[in-house]
Amino acid sequence: MYSLFFASVLPLLIACTGSDSTPDTDTAVSVPEASPLWTIDDVEAQWAQLAAVGFPSPYRIRSEYLDFRALGDEDCPGTGTENLTDPPVSLNGCYSENGILFAGEFVWLDDEGEYSSEDGDWEYHHFGTQIADFIIESPDGTRMSGGGRLSVQKDWQDSGKIGADTMVTGTWSYSGSEYPWFASGLSSYLEIRVEGNSNKTDERIKKYGFGGSLYAINGTYGVPGVSVYFEGLTMGGGCKRWPSAGAVSVRSDDGTWYRIDYAGNEDCDSCGELIWDGYHSLGEACPDLLQLLPWFDPPLLEEM
Repeated sequence: MYSLFFASVLPLLIACTGSDSTPDTDTAVSVPEASPLWTIDDVEAQWAQLAAVGFPSPYRIRSEYLDFRALGDEDCPGTGTENLTDPPVSLNGCYSENGILFAGEFVWLDDEGEYSSEDGDWEYHHFGTQIADFIIESPDGTRMSGGGRLSVQKDWQDSGKIGADTMVTGTWSYSGSEYPWFASGLSSYLEIRVEGNSNKTDERIKKYGFGGSLYAINGTYGVPGVSVYFEGLTMGGGCKRWPSAGAVSVRSDDGTWYRIDYAGNEDCDSCGELIWDGYHSLGEACPDLLQLLPWFDPPLLEEM
């Protein structure tokens, strides 16, 4: 059956296509070559905009959360020192006497102790969220919301050696915040590590404007108008203040990415080849990444 069908259809196909198999170039559709939406200046301006807005700090989120929470009362959200838990707060929420809505769950964990390693004895202090899915809103419309995780791990020695790791994931916003990144609202899966020496922090801040000696940044981070991706960006170490490893990317409005790779950065500056959409070189870009460092220090090395 199959061979008979094939034998009958094949002549029809040949007749339809004709004897000349050469494509008709006169009717071929040409596809325009894609071009980048942004220039090098546009990309550098994106990084400057991000530096102006800043980076999320679990310390500062906790501080402003506690201030807002303190406006409630004993019945709503209750007498807990830091947490929104059930009861009296639930997913449906409750209203304090002054009309503030508290809804959802927000549970902090806090832990500290000591441990030993090959390079000596350490102390540590950790805090973070076990659960964060909440809203607090006052009658005047001031609103805080969070959904995700916050985490800080801080380790130090008597010699002054210190390290801090932070993680901010999910979405967070607070219309009454004094910090631009929190007031604008953010979406994040960002991990940051800072290493330094607390005995030399004041000296480094006076000399360089920041206190850490090594920064490592991984993950994605977005605020209105700017979305970036860090691939193991390391600042400090062999290049002191400048990128010495990793890569950074910024996303444009058309969904494409502009990437700078700092692997083997022999010049120890913030300049690098700008690659658009994976393989198109646009030349050299020099975003001022040093403007990011004040957002990491001194809180990561001094607070807790």
